[in-house]
Amino acid sequence: MPPWTVELLYRQISDAAKQAQQSETIDKIKSRASELVQDLPESAARGIESAGRRLDRLMKSAEQSTKAFRQWSEKFNAVTLPCVNATGTLLDPRCSPPINEIVVAAGIEAMQGNRVCDTSLDLRLHRHLHQAMNLGDDQDVAVAASMSAALMAVSTISLDRPFLVPRSEVFRVDGRPTSDLLGGVFAMTAEIGDSRTFVAEDLAGNPDAILIRGDSGAAPISWDTVAADDQPWAAVLRCGTLRGGGDPATVGSIEGGDLASVGDLLNQGAEFVVVPGDGLIGGPASGLIVGKKSVLADIIGHESWSAWSAGTATIAMLCEACERQASAAADGSAALSMLNTSVENLKARCERLATRLSATEIEQTIQITDRPAGIIADGRWQLPSRQIELRRPGLDAKAWAEKLAQYHPSVLLNTADDALRIDLRWVNPADDGRIAEAILD
Repeated sequence: MPPWTVELLYRQISDAAKQAQQSETIDKIKSRASELVQDLPESAARGIESAGRRLDRLMKSAEQSTKAFRQWSEKFNAVTLPCVNATGTLLDPRCSPPINEIVVAAGIEAMQGNRVCDTSLDLRLHRHLHQAMNLGDDQDVAVAASMSAALMAVSTISLDRPFLVPRSEVFRVDGRPTSDLLGGVFAMTAEIGDSRTFVAEDLAGNPDAILIRGDSGAAPISWDTVAADDQPWAAVLRCGTLRGGGDPATVGSIEGGDLASVGDLLNQGAEFVVVPGDGLIGGPASGLIVGKKSVLADIIGHESWSAWSAGTATIAMLCEACERQASAAADGSAALSMLNTSVENLKARCERLATRLSATEIEQTIQITDRPAGIIADGRWQLPSRQIELRRPGLDAKAWAEKLAQYHPSVLLNTADDALRIDLRWVNPADDGRIAEAILD
């Protein structure tokens, strides 16, 4: 058979394979080709077999491309991606903190149609939140759409009572320094002290100004360093809890400094406290402003409050989250539940996951380590944890992590010491299998 005939036959088979969408169609083509081979000379048969092998390689390449495209489409077409946070950091900027399904259901119920939407609904939610947070008669709460919105809303009272912000306690919220947000559009905020600390002399001549303390979680902070007993002060927290004492988050598992609680700071005399509604509190992304009733009345009463306030669904979810914490429900806050997971539990899960990851012919090293996890990266809020470190000879850990991020964007991992690190502190036990599937894929 002339070479051009063999080439023509190969092209026809290749074109048919490209058009085929089902595996049985390819099988029929191969079967028909085999029948032709039986009627052809030996030299022609070798040509057909070569074409068949090239067709197999073509189909395998097409299958791999199809798989990559499907994973790519899942990554970019989904509105949101469920996240498995195996980084060891709760407030990792790549994902939002977990929220209990019951809390989410409260928001869905509030967003459904055919609901009464007059002011009575807002009043009921406000009373519900006030009660769930166990606030006193002289205290109140307001919910802003975000932490930055909460700080901008607070800035409206700086016209009458200027803010003093220690430079050493400024941190970024939504990409902007707290001092800028507190200045708002009124620019009645002054920074005091240096980048390390501030002293009593920095407050001289400003007896009516409000000292804004900031706890970023980076360095320990002493809340009793207010220069004078009559110096008004407030607090901005990067992360906090509702109550101290019996709060599950303060039972001793946090190392390097306790988490500040809204209740304790108000009892110490704070004019107001601004704290994220998500994270350990367990609600959606929002900003809680809790403080003296007279101060909250000025904030809420300002004409710009409607631009900063959160929607009905957000407030409903916060009501549910705060109420469940007040009742000490076991599943009240997803983050608090993970925070209180025992080290023994984490170790057992790591061992099971390591056994599953070892079920491969790929050469690798698997090690269970006991590095601490944290609420923020490189912060003082740390707690014991367990993690798996994976190493594969000749494979760079960062390149490995980038490949996983490309094909499995919902599984978040970190690298350290040329190893892929999987920390289970902030991972739901039901998601351990998803991590294994991503790595073994």
